[in-house]
Amino acid sequence: MKRTLLSAALCAGLALSAAAAAPSAADVAAATAAHKALATALSQADLGALHKALPASYKSALSDTVKAFAGKMDADVWKAGQGALLQVAATAVKQNAFLLDAAEKQGAALPGGLTADEAKSLLVLGGAKIGAIARAATLEKLATGDLQSILDTPALTMKGVTDAVAAIKVPSYTATANEDGSVTLVNAEKADDTDRMVKVEGVWIPESFVEAFKEKATWAAQAAQIKPLDAATKTQATMVIGMVQNAAKSAGQAKTAEEFQGAIMQAAMPLMMMMGPMMAPGGGGGFLPADDEEEEAVDDAA
Repeated sequence: MKRTLLSAALCAGLALSAAAAAPSAADVAAATAAHKALATALSQADLGALHKALPASYKSALSDTVKAFAGKMDADVWKAGQGALLQVAATAVKQNAFLLDAAEKQGAALPGGLTADEAKSLLVLGGAKIGAIARAATLEKLATGDLQSILDTPALTMKGVTDAVAAIKVPSYTATANEDGSVTLVNAEKADDTDRMVKVEGVWIPESFVEAFKEKATWAAQAAQIKPLDAATKTQATMVIGMVQNAAKSAGQAKTAEEFQGAIMQAAMPLMMMMGPMMAPGGGGGFLPADDEEEEAVDDAA
């Protein structure tokens, strides 16, 4: 009996050792390719590609969560929030120079070692994509759980802005296999820029994704616990959302940095009030759909 238990323990130990073996050359190549694909998608604000690259259980958790959320969220408040987020995104895209200048004056460093032109590109591309997603993410669509189709929505366009951004350089990384089965990637030009890739459900993803999704099993249940808004709360939420939308629209129409800063300050208080599950409402922002056809639902913030 003791010998049997010992044999079983040794077999288990050998199995664990094998599972934690250093990645093969093919694994290292796959991890490197996955890392480059994710970095490229991020540089292009391609949220659909980022979602597609997730392990199946991660995508399932997100799908279940948005379905549960859609079944509980107040339809009127959500619709208002869609409009406001579109307006905020439009303003961010159109007034990218004012936003970046304000960030610089606040002492904010450019993220990830980006150049000024690359930071502008990321702001413009990200804003255009978020605006498109905001408009596409109706509660009806969220209720289907098909998050991929929403994230694949083509980014909106703003003539003279979204079509005039510099390409963001994706750095080259050198890869090293680790004994625990992970792969470490180091920026060839910046040694302190590193990523650790791990294999989850046959998919190579950054270790930071694993941390971000560690509570995924609880997300849908939490979304399902959203309480209906009473009349007073709904009225207050709509009022605050309207204030944010109006401030964003004013900022979108600003001609000087001072006017822009004043509009942002106007939005500061309602934004603080909105900290919580609510989002924001409003008009469009000078955006055109990807096919350049005007849409009645989108106001012109120009």
